[in-house]
Amino acid sequence: MAVNEKHLDLIQAIITRHNSNSFMIKGWAITLCTLVLTVAGTWKEPIIALVALVPVFVFWQLDSFYLANEKCFVSLYSAAINDYVLKVKNKDLVEDKQVKTTNKNGESILDPETEIEITSSPFSMDFRPFQIIKRNNKSEVLKSETIRRFYLMLIAFSVALFIGLLIFNKPASNDSIKVSTKLETDSLYIKTEPLSVIINNIIKKDSLVKSDITTKKGK
Repeated sequence: MAVNEKHLDLIQAIITRHNSNSFMIKGWAITLCTLVLTVAGTWKEPIIALVALVPVFVFWQLDSFYLANEKCFVSLYSAAINDYVLKVKNKDLVEDKQVKTTNKNGESILDPETEIEITSSPFSMDFRPFQIIKRNNKSEVLKSETIRRFYLMLIAFSVALFIGLLIFNKPASNDSIKVSTKLETDSLYIKTEPLSVIINNIIKKDSLVKSDITTKKGK
């Protein structure tokens, strides 16, 4: 069967789009993780550093999803250029999808070298039949070397900052501090009296003056 180049172009466009999404997800993971860790370092709050783990795990799952689908479309592309048939060895399939064969004695055995054919059809964009391949499975992609190292690095930064803030940002001691001070002032001390006392003194003095004048006149 002749290769349908238009079909290949459609598959290639989807592969490119998935690859771009995976790259963008990694960029967002770095950006959000850096932002949260910066806030944690600025506020000196260790618990905030652990908040960065939330977007890291979310983007790890999302990135694995896109990469797994991308690998499935790569397998679909390989099938499309081989008469829409992809031969995969039994050992390369996920465990629950491996096919058992019958030997000469009539016993069912699991031969890892047995080839399984996964078929597709012209202009088909269904990638799900290729999910049984181990390298295309999301759980396997999640544990792949490149993905695991990238996100474990972000997790390590978050945990390291958390531990660092706990060690180097201990709360200040609550013990009281005794301070000896001596206050000096050149200001004059002015004694003030209540208004009632002042009024009574004026009345008393005025009475004494009047009494003295009356006595003198009487003499």
